[in-house]
Amino acid sequence: MKTIILVPTMYSEEDLKETLGKVPPDFHKESEEFWSYIGEKLRQIAPSIHAIYLAWSEETVDPRAAHIVDFLQGNGVEVHRLEDRTLVGEARAWYLMAHGSGGGVEEVFLEEVDRELSDVLRRMLVSSLGDTKMGVIFFEPACKLSLGDDVRVIRMSPFDPLDYLTRHLVRKRISEE
Repeated sequence: MKTIILVPTMYSEEDLKETLGKVPPDFHKESEEFWSYIGEKLRQIAPSIHAIYLAWSEETVDPRAAHIVDFLQGNGVEVHRLEDRTLVGEARAWYLMAHGSGGGVEEVFLEEVDRELSDVLRRMLVSSLGDTKMGVIFFEPACKLSLGDDVRVIRMSPFDPLDYLTRHLVRKRISEE
């Protein structure tokens, strides 16, 4: 059985400036804790990792995330990027719209994007990762990935970056009222 480690990416300063209009005061501490944890855990199991799948927005990725991927790639891990890079951006946009509107039709579109992204990732796993191999997926935390019953999934994260973003979106909305 394939093993996939899901790593939701912590939002970068650029992401937060774009989404919140500013960088929260606790961002540097939280981000450092997040990426230190991920880096340490992945370095410990690096010899077992065979492939990395990037389902993130390359334009705003945190340099520490890129450094972790570079480290693993330097140790022989194969890197795969989504061909349709708009899917990740769509997922984030639909999440933000659903969060701002209280749900509804936006959630339906978010679910559709999640299904499409999950389908693309499943096809990538089938074509590039052996049955007993381990891979890592770095992904936009707004996405809800479903990889199937034939894949063992381990979520690696000291906290959910989406919760961090949501907390600050709620604070922003309250302060604007």
